[in-house]
Amino acid sequence: MNTNNYILNQLNNQSIFTGALIVASSINLLIIQMYKDIIVNKTNSKYTRKQIYSLAVLVSNIFLIVTIYFLIEAYESYENENTSANFNYYMAAVLSFTAQSIRINTLYKYPQTILQTQDII
Repeated sequence: MNTNNYILNQLNNQSIFTGALIVASSINLLIIQMYKDIIVNKTNSKYTRKQIYSLAVLVSNIFLIVTIYFLIEAYESYENENTSANFNYYMAAVLSFTAQSIRINTLYKYPQTILQTQDII
């Protein structure tokens, strides 16, 4: 019975973090639309690069938190059951965490270099 509660709790947590990923991805789509508005309307745009940058930082932080959660989950899975599938899951989580850490670092360290859509997302 205790195992069932653990599995249900784990599934609930994964649902919450997956929901956070969906919200962050939706905000990414909004960022793209905002950036398109800036390109098309130039000086008459409803949005500013500062607004886009703020949303980009928010999305990156959400992705980082979710990545940390899945990194911990992958590590625990690998520790409990040493299989090649769990190792691959763990390595994917490590690479994802590394990429997201670099992304966050770039956003905070060089905010003035955010010029194109690929720089924001």
